[in-house]
Amino acid sequence: MFPAFAAGAMGTSGAMATFLMKLEDAYHQLNSNSEISHDTARQMLFGTDKGCMKFMGCKMGLGVFTAEAGPNKFAIHQGANDGFRCLYLYCFAGPDRGKGLVALCNSDLNGVLFISEVAQLVLKEFKVEGVDTSLFKTNFSFDNLKQEEIVNIGYKSLVFNAFLPSRPEEITDKGPLDPLAKFNKLVDGKVLEVSDDLFARAENLFSDHLPKFDPELFGAQGKIMDSWETVRHNLKGFDYQIIELARPSCFNYVLLSTKYHTGNFSPYVKIEGQLSGQEVWEEFLPKIQLEGHSEIRIKLDSMTKSYSKVKVTMYPDGGLTRLGLYEEVPADAKSSFNSSDLAKCIRYEENVPQTNKPLFIKYHPDAAEIKNNWNTVRSGEKFNNASTALGASILKATDEHYSPAVLVISPFAPINMFDGMESARSRVPGHFEEVIVKLAKKAPLRRVEMDFTYFVNNNPLEISVEGLLGEQWVELVGRTNVKAYAGNQVAFALKEQNAMEQVRVRTYPCGGMNRFRVFSVKD
Repeated sequence: MFPAFAAGAMGTSGAMATFLMKLEDAYHQLNSNSEISHDTARQMLFGTDKGCMKFMGCKMGLGVFTAEAGPNKFAIHQGANDGFRCLYLYCFAGPDRGKGLVALCNSDLNGVLFISEVAQLVLKEFKVEGVDTSLFKTNFSFDNLKQEEIVNIGYKSLVFNAFLPSRPEEITDKGPLDPLAKFNKLVDGKVLEVSDDLFARAENLFSDHLPKFDPELFGAQGKIMDSWETVRHNLKGFDYQIIELARPSCFNYVLLSTKYHTGNFSPYVKIEGQLSGQEVWEEFLPKIQLEGHSEIRIKLDSMTKSYSKVKVTMYPDGGLTRLGLYEEVPADAKSSFNSSDLAKCIRYEENVPQTNKPLFIKYHPDAAEIKNNWNTVRSGEKFNNASTALGASILKATDEHYSPAVLVISPFAPINMFDGMESARSRVPGHFEEVIVKLAKKAPLRRVEMDFTYFVNNNPLEISVEGLLGEQWVELVGRTNVKAYAGNQVAFALKEQNAMEQVRVRTYPCGGMNRFRVFSVKD
């Protein structure tokens, strides 16, 4: 019982395990029966990198750390007080959901070694996906480390370094070979570091094949893109990747492509190089503006420096399909490269391929079907007042770039990322998108729900909900951050008692939502 184990929690290992199981249940269930609310669980387990990834291999939640192991997500806390060491490691999402351990012991350094060995044995026994057990170590150097650093660095060295990062699907169905690939100095390079590539892998950026696009191909992270693409709403203002070249090279020509990216391309890119044995980055392509589904070819001033590493930075986030860095290009291609002050983005003549079949369930009930649907709702029963099945409709939608807004009020469960309402990425300060729903029946509103099931990397940063009372919009849900609910749902109980027949949803600054539901009670 003494001292406190994690974030003030006190109890036995069994009690802590019970808490973790309750937390897991609440994380997944919108209407959880757990003692912990869904909102609390989602907020606690929404991890962000506040500098802790480098020294402990985990992200920071609220009172808990989180880590990814391939498709699995773990809740983690390392306890360290004088003469007391502990660790919990619990899979709260993924194929190995529900597996984990809580280990407490009386010791200092030896406690870290003991608990790490226990964790290794348990993870091996459970055969947890996303953990490469061959990377487990039995010891680490703790020279010059403070006692409080030994726990974090020790567990990272002995256990967490075996956790493989969560990555989008590899591109296996590739386009034809790029005719300029043999001149591209990036080909055969290696990604040393990347800030984010959760939508599409960083190494796709310098593939030796031309990009390919399948409009019907989806993965665990969303739409599969043959490019480098990062998540929406990067609050740091930029994403980057560092590439180590196969051999030091100098560059005279640059090609940047955003092919197949229309509403989600990166608007600005900068490129720097690093000399062998140096740590300073030298800018050789200043920040340049890009356009969607286009390419720009730039002739640099003659360079004499040979760089061993290249850093590509895009602002603030988005997709970049290909990057070519060339010392020489074929004679017939030279005329297509212009100096940076004359070079322009040229849109591809090819249209972005569209699907041959709908990616959602089409539903247009007639008056008779709507009346029949109403007859199934009993008096005193809650009903979704924002459902097309009962006659709700869309009055206004500011952006339907990826799919029609009417899908957000579909009565069917969503089946993919295109089965919902998603706007293009916006980088305009203060921007928002909105959709206005005419409800099926004028009535008091009890509850609203938002479903982001398939929006794992691109749900809105914030939302707000208003209802129309007479001619005035009344706040129902104040502006609220919903990033923690990516890939899940969020609900808000409403206090407004007046009957309303229109609801306005705003997403800040942009993003996607599978479903929007408004509940009333039938008279």
